[in-house]
Amino acid sequence: MTEVRDTYLLVVELADEPVGQVRIEFDGSVGLIDYSVATAHRGRGLGTRLLRRALHWLRHQRPGPWVLRGEVWADNAASMRVFERLRFARLPTVQRNGRTFEVFELALNSGF
Repeated sequence: MTEVRDTYLLVVELADEPVGQVRIEFDGSVGLIDYSVATAHRGRGLGTRLLRRALHWLRHQRPGPWVLRGEVWADNAASMRVFERLRFARLPTVQRNGRTFEVFELALNSGF
């Protein structure tokens, strides 16, 4: 069996300054999302816009089917709202390394 791993890294800049990033690491057809927004740019909806654009880009670069998952620290309400706004389904929480994570998932079953 062949293991397929692909990683995509998207960096967003404003005035030539990096302000956010989205990394999606695929293991087969499941991609784990990791994203961040620079502290000075938080609270302005940039996380939602950043992730929305990354999803749009990914749909063109890697047609489905695939599943994306995001794991968010249970005390990070802002990040949870980003996934909810983008219609990720909430799955049961998981415990890892003594921390609780909320898990979100989005499936794309075809190209568009």
